[in-house]
Amino acid sequence: MSRAGLKSILVPSYNDGGKLEACLRALALQREAGEMEAVVVYDGSTDGSPQRITRLLEQGELGGLSVIHEALPQNRGRSAARNRAFELARGEWIVYLDADLQPRPDWLAQLSRGLGNKRHVHVGSMRYRVQDEKGRDLPLARYQLYLQGRGPARREAGEELPPRHFYTCNSMLHRDLLEAAGPFDEQLKVWGGEDIDMGLRLAQAGGTLYYRPQALAWHGQERSFQAHCANLELFGREVLPRLVQRHPELYEALALGRREKGVQGVLIGLLGRFGGRRALLAWEGAGLYFNEGLYNLCVFLHYSGGYVAGKRSMPKA
Repeated sequence: MSRAGLKSILVPSYNDGGKLEACLRALALQREAGEMEAVVVYDGSTDGSPQRITRLLEQGELGGLSVIHEALPQNRGRSAARNRAFELARGEWIVYLDADLQPRPDWLAQLSRGLGNKRHVHVGSMRYRVQDEKGRDLPLARYQLYLQGRGPARREAGEELPPRHFYTCNSMLHRDLLEAAGPFDEQLKVWGGEDIDMGLRLAQAGGTLYYRPQALAWHGQERSFQAHCANLELFGREVLPRLVQRHPELYEALALGRREKGVQGVLIGLLGRFGGRRALLAWEGAGLYFNEGLYNLCVFLHYSGGYVAGKRSMPKA
């Protein structure tokens, strides 16, 4: 039985150490957030995170923040950690937050604003923050500015979002809607796949996503653009073919036909096959002129190239 009005903030964590501590300290500073609890599930962490958080709680360093935390015996992936956190959660409202994010003090109040309809899903905003050893903010690299401006960030406050723009790093929904959609698919272990799948299943269960940019959390982005593109290619190869089978609307939404059909598909395929991706990454990494169109092309070549390769390797029905 869930507790009416209680907000359960689910935080999956794998070897996040100091980042998880910073996240929980930020939760302890939330203002006008109502009744809340944090539910942390360590996904087979080996860095001493459970002991670290236990010490914080014993020393009273998280104030009155209620924290439920449990360790999985082995690493099973973010989906498994989120599913277990939901089983432990006592709240009527479910909030997802990644362990490497630091929410602003008004984050939960802003994310909760106007959320009374059980079929509404609120998606907050995420911005990168890079600091030096003294905690001073540093200018963002151009690829970081590009990445944080994609997806929901292109929408206006309160605007309805496409279901594929759901992300679990910063979102809130009613327990009943999540139960109707079902648990996260624990077979989708590659970065990004479980979020898209859940967003589409929430829509199928009657949910509608809305953007709440005022609900801001900071992300200490450490991944290079090259590493980001490698993740996109892996996502395209290992997850996207299965997602398209499950949700055929993704084929058009992600413009995958551009890679497979007509003269345009041939040209894009040749660009991706004969060093185009490596050349674009080298160009961007050298600090040469690289506009949004080139970033979009590079991103598309990586996930669509992975998709074509993964589709070929799938067993025939």
